[in-house]
Amino acid sequence: MAQPHQSLEIWAPLESLDESAALKYFKRGLEALIRDDFDTCVGMLRQGITLNTQNAPLNHDMTMVIDRVGEALVPAPDAPAVQPPAAAPTAAPNAVRTDFSLYGDPSSGTKH
Repeated sequence: MAQPHQSLEIWAPLESLDESAALKYFKRGLEALIRDDFDTCVGMLRQGITLNTQNAPLNHDMTMVIDRVGEALVPAPDAPAVQPPAAAPTAAPNAVRTDFSLYGDPSSGTKH
């Protein structure tokens, strides 16, 4: 898996595209999202959507990103102003574990 700085290096060639290239704006918008610069993110993605006349599914995906950014910025009307920290869940006795943390214990002699 690429580290965040490596991802930015991978995207670097997109910056050399012409100013009319939708991918350049999608790249800039997603980089702004990484920085939590939501206004720039939405503006860049909208510009990319406007320029992109060749790939409707990509425009749909970028619209979904814009929608999710909007949802994250607008608190629910019934949500309290400050959310209290959630208590750590405790496992009930005989609860079914889904994290597989007990599988393959070297001291048990199991072979997985």
